[in-house]
Amino acid sequence: MKGKTREKKQLDPVFKKFDDITNLLILIAAKSGAKSEEIGKVLGVDASRPRQILAGFGTKKKRKRVRHGKGKIA
Repeated sequence: MKGKTREKKQLDPVFKKFDDITNLLILIAAKSGAKSEEIGKVLGVDASRPRQILAGFGTKKKRKRVRHGKGKIA
């Protein structure tokens, strides 16, 4: 099992770069006037996915949770 974990860790940066390239291609397509439906069809995803990525909601980064006041988490 340790071999697969090590391989996965080694491939993580590669997959991150693929995601970055995909996001850049979506941006270029959107700026050139392509509709999100067209972009989604080419990528094999729903039309809302390119819109989410362009709006910044498509990332898988974990955000820090900030506490405001008594126990409320924003």
